[in-house]
Amino acid sequence: MTIVPLPGNSSSPPQPQPSSDDRKPQFLICVDCGQEFAFTVAAQEYFEESGFHHSPKRCKTCHVKFKREHPQAAH
Repeated sequence: MTIVPLPGNSSSPPQPQPSSDDRKPQFLICVDCGQEFAFTVAAQEYFEESGFHHSPKRCKTCHVKFKREHPQAAH
C-alpha cells in the first residue's frame, strides 16, 4: 500500500513548538487597520495553552471592535 499525502499537507512530521525560553515577540500586521502590533511571548503562550494554532490577525483595538460588531463570531 502506498500512502499519498493530500494536497496542501506536508509529508514531514509536525515541528515541535519552541519552549518559552526560545520564543521571541513577533510583530504582525492587522488585517483590518494595517497597523503593526506585537504578539508577545505571553500572548504566544496563552494561544498555545488555549489550543489556538494560528497567530492573531487583528490588533487589540480591532479585535475588540470586531467582537462587538460580531457577537456570534467564534473566538
